[in-house]
Amino acid sequence: MITDTIERQTAAVRRRVSALYEETGITENVDHLRELASTVHGIIAAALLVEATGLQRETLPWRFAFDFPAIKAIGTSSTGVYLPDFFVLLTPAFWSASLLWASTSLVLPLFLSYFVNLTKKHTGVKSRKAQDENFDPLVFNIAKALITYLVYAKHINFFGIVSDETIRRVNGAVFGNYEGILIGAAIGGLTSLYDAVLKK
Repeated sequence: MITDTIERQTAAVRRRVSALYEETGITENVDHLRELASTVHGIIAAALLVEATGLQRETLPWRFAFDFPAIKAIGTSSTGVYLPDFFVLLTPAFWSASLLWASTSLVLPLFLSYFVNLTKKHTGVKSRKAQDENFDPLVFNIAKALITYLVYAKHINFFGIVSDETIRRVNGAVFGNYEGILIGAAIGGLTSLYDAVLKK
């Protein structure tokens, strides 16, 4: 009798936990994230996110804000709370570094991959697939690698618009320096080629 009651309560708890798990939508969200990460655009976005994270550590530092007090009842000690220093957004150093990275890793490669688009059909009638591919991911990654090498390795400064100090700062901030960006572009380029082969 006692064992039957325990089994019923265990089954009821299991059903409640299962229902709560389904309500959270974790499974659907994980599937959606997996589907997103398994695309060429998802891989390119992940590489850009890694670069932006490294740049953020340099351009938007976290500063000590206040101490979170100790709670003796649960045995914790006081902990320092750090927040981003948003006053840096008012400085030219932040914007020069951020705009240089955005130009070399995103804007110029997107511009070139829009006009040099090998995925577009060159016939009079555009297919739906051709209309979906506004930017060629392979050209994007090739352009990004070339621009990165010229700016960060060879210090091409856009006719003096960008200072050498800004170039050094961005190069040092990104994980793996400019070589890290080149590795991300190579991974994106290989993924683009693999995706193109699968679509044939």
